[in-house]
Amino acid sequence: MGPFPTAARQLKFLVVGIDYITKWVEVEALATITEKNIRSFIWRNIICRYGIPRVLISDNGKQFDNKPFSKAVIPVEVRLTTYRVENHDENKDDKTMRLHLDLVVKVRATTEQRLARYQNLMANHYNSKIKHKDFQVGDLVLRRVIRAARDAS
Repeated sequence: MGPFPTAARQLKFLVVGIDYITKWVEVEALATITEKNIRSFIWRNIICRYGIPRVLISDNGKQFDNKPFSKAVIPVEVRLTTYRVENHDENKDDKTMRLHLDLVVKVRATTEQRLARYQNLMANHYNSKIKHKDFQVGDLVLRRVIRAARDAS
């Protein structure tokens, strides 16, 4: 994207990478848009952080339509697996998920108890400042009348 107004270090272009599903954005400011800068951005901000992408979609600019960039993209088509994919154990993940779900129930119960204690303490504090009066049917009660609300007659 750009050119934008020149910033420090003559940066006036943006290269933007967006994850198609989560819409997560990776952005880097560049002074010039070259295939070397784009390759460096993809390596540092995409591949090193998130692994090899399945698909790269570009605007077919000059920086994407050249031999060095296509050579850099060829390993993407190999679909090397990542450490997470290689070491995935379904049974271990199920056990971990069940443990976390059990913990969620315990945490929720603890939180409800803590909330009930807090509400009880607040009610006791509030009620300690109130003077208790017992009224019987037929007792007369004085009521304070505000001057603005009085009838003018």
